[in-house]
Amino acid sequence: MIRRFVISFIIFFILLLFGTSLTAEPLDDLKDFLEIDEDEDIPPAKKIVWFHTIEPEHSITWAQSIPLKKDLRANSPAEQMIFAYDAKEIRVDAGFQYQSNQFDFATHIFYMPTFYNTFQAGIGINYHLYRYFNEFSENDFIESLRFRWIRNPVFSFEVGAGYVYKIASIDAVKAYTKRIYNFSYHFDLLLNWKIKQKSNLWFILTLQDYFDYPLAISPFYKFGFDVKCAPNLVLGADYSLKFVDMFFSAVYLNQSVARVFCKVVF
Repeated sequence: MIRRFVISFIIFFILLLFGTSLTAEPLDDLKDFLEIDEDEDIPPAKKIVWFHTIEPEHSITWAQSIPLKKDLRANSPAEQMIFAYDAKEIRVDAGFQYQSNQFDFATHIFYMPTFYNTFQAGIGINYHLYRYFNEFSENDFIESLRFRWIRNPVFSFEVGAGYVYKIASIDAVKAYTKRIYNFSYHFDLLLNWKIKQKSNLWFILTLQDYFDYPLAISPFYKFGFDVKCAPNLVLGADYSLKFVDMFFSAVYLNQSVARVFCKVVF
């Protein structure tokens, strides 16, 4: 039953993506688009923008997450605080999460030059610290290649793929084995729909969440929305499902979390 549910949602979003693309304004002939010297519609200075000159956006987000289906990682309500800096080509954020017996810190750095004022491509670096008090600690590093396409003002998507390096330390065996090293893969996909410049609807498929970094192929499916209530205030909510062993054996819904948040932009 769960497998059919997941497959149905994937098919739905693929069809929605296809339908949105059909309604968008088409690009010029691909050959002409790639011949930079012959493209006269875009000024030379706009073909590749390495660092944008617009005023960057700063934001602070407070969030409260409530586990509806609990596991070790989400066994109690958690409070989050995330600080972000967005200058289009460079995006930086850092945040922490605290819940009973657990603490997380995570930070991301994305550098993605803009090409033809249509898409971005670049790299991403992520660091995550996780401490389960009196039990164990983890340090996670992610390096990824990223691509972001803005088809029109209504729809955009961003995808990233790379590697995860995990260093763990278990308190009970620290005297015998100080560190345990593991290696895995990273993938994330974000689909976003903007409605009248006032609200966003999004869907995320990712192998590692902002504060959760499993090694196995245990994907997260996230659905969310936000509403701009004032020039500098955004309110929203999202819902995430975490599946275990999705691609290797029987699908198992391991965790589900509802989250509400408030973002102040300045």
